[in-house]
This record gives sequence, structure tokens and C-alpha cells, in this order.
Amino acid sequence: MSEWEEKSQEKEATEKETAEDMRRKAVERLSSTRKRKKTDGVAGESDNNSDDGVSPSKKKSSHTNLVSMMEASIAMKKTEQEEHRQLRHRELDLRAAEMQQQQQFQTMLLHQQQQQQQEQQALNMAMLNTVNQLLKHIKNH
Repeated sequence: MSEWEEKSQEKEATEKETAEDMRRKAVERLSSTRKRKKTDGVAGESDNNSDDGVSPSKKKSSHTNLVSMMEASIAMKKTEQEEHRQLRHRELDLRAAEMQQQQQFQTMLLHQQQQQQQEQQALNMAMLNTVNQLLKHIKNH
């Protein structure tokens, strides 16, 4: 074999090995990646840095930010729930007031009808009395 063919095969073998290593790294889990980085001694990482390359103070800060964001989210949800509860309570109060007003109106209408019936009966009785008196007066003369 010629020197050029040997270099070409060597280069091809190196590329295959690199490609296989990249595929393996792409599918490995995060915990495996961290373990591998620790054992491989990835350049630039020291004991002061955490596994993912973020300094402990930044990691703590991000955790603090996450906790405060979650607390704020919970507080907002509680506030929304309280506002929703108050709104629902107001709606129920308004419905109750509406129903009471409607009931009062119906009671008033019923009372009015009864009063009109009584007046009509009294008027009918007065008219009958008047007719009876006229008949008596006509018979007598």
C-alpha cells in the first residue's frame, strides 16, 4: 500500500472513532456525563467549580432566584384565588338581592290583585243592592 492510502485509512479510522465517541456522548445521561467529566478531568475544571461548570455562588443564586420566583408565583395564585372567591361571593350576594327584589315585586303584585278583586266584589255587591232597590221601587209603584 502506498503512503497516501495508509494515511487515508488512518484518517478514516480516526474519524470513525471520533464519530462513535460523539454519538456515545450525545445519548448518555447527564449523570453519566458528569461522572465522565470528573474522571476525564475536563480541561479548565477545578474543584471549586461544580459539575456543570457553574460556580457554587451562581448555582446558589440561581436556586435562590428559583425559590423566590416560586414563592412569588404561589403568592400570586393565592391572591388570584382570593380575588376569585370575593368576586364569586359578590355575585352570589347580587343574585340573592335580585331574587329578594323579584320576590318582593311578586308579593306586591299579588297584594294588588287581591285588593282589586276585593274592590270589584264590593262594586258588584253595591251594584246588586242598587238593582234590588230599583226592582223593589218599581214593584211598589
